[in-house]
Amino acid sequence: MANKPRVTVIMPNFNESEFLGKAIESVIGQTMTDLELIIVDGHSTDDSVKIARSYAEGDARVRVIAVEARKGVSASRNIGIREAKGEAIAFLDSDDLYSRDKLEKQWAILRAQSDPVVVYCDRWKLDIDGKTIPPGSLQRRAGSGMIFGDFITRAFGHIHTVLVPRECLGRVGLFDESLSWAEDYDLLLRLARAYRFEYVDEKLYGYRKHPGNTQNVLDRRSRLLSQAAVLERHFREGSSLLRDDQRSQVVKELLRLYSETGQREKQLKLGLKSSSGMKIVARNAARATLGPFRRKASKD
Repeated sequence: MANKPRVTVIMPNFNESEFLGKAIESVIGQTMTDLELIIVDGHSTDDSVKIARSYAEGDARVRVIAVEARKGVSASRNIGIREAKGEAIAFLDSDDLYSRDKLEKQWAILRAQSDPVVVYCDRWKLDIDGKTIPPGSLQRRAGSGMIFGDFITRAFGHIHTVLVPRECLGRVGLFDESLSWAEDYDLLLRLARAYRFEYVDEKLYGYRKHPGNTQNVLDRRSRLLSQAAVLERHFREGSSLLRDDQRSQVVKELLRLYSETGQREKQLKLGLKSSSGMKIVARNAARATLGPFRRKASKD
């Protein structure tokens, strides 16, 4: 590609040959044509690479990077980001879809701002056949502005929906490959701490729900441990950006995560810092102590 495209779409893939073609077509069929699509295949064992390369042969905007060993979605996305030529970066999972005008609408808002901003949108849910599943909206709206407090207390926002200038990623860093879960939420929070977000109140990203993406190889405790680590880090580094009520909400959530993952020392240390925290610790301890007796009583 002789000239730099406006947008690079990063698409990690692993064994999604059933949906990959539709995902690719939703990108190359965008009303905004000045783009490139980088498909990073994480050592698929199905026909994914063959399918991806067939599209690359017919459209110079499509590039395929096939890695020799599966490294995970964060590593795949980071490979794509480092290879990107676009001014802005967007993400699409290989079993999902873009609306036809997603990038055009987000780009228009991004370019209208005098300073770098992150543009995000609403999502809709699809079934395995591509039919919309109610409810139609999956994005709890936070609106526009410096909304780090909304993201960290309400635990929402999806990296798939954003269009982000490359320079923003240069400042906050890429995906943390050490995280086994919530790595996208971590990057979103880093962006929200540093940049203003602009919201497009339209469903521009289609999230497909099917058996393959609902089967997580991580057990529940591992997921909660990773989630706690992300929340802990951003609370420590971004606490000054939060209101008092938001700090209280984060503390409450951290205490819950510490309790459920057996991190008693952290739970006590954080809980003893405030009267509300001590109440939560005491309540969680009572539940843990009385739980076996309650279960026995219910059986009796």
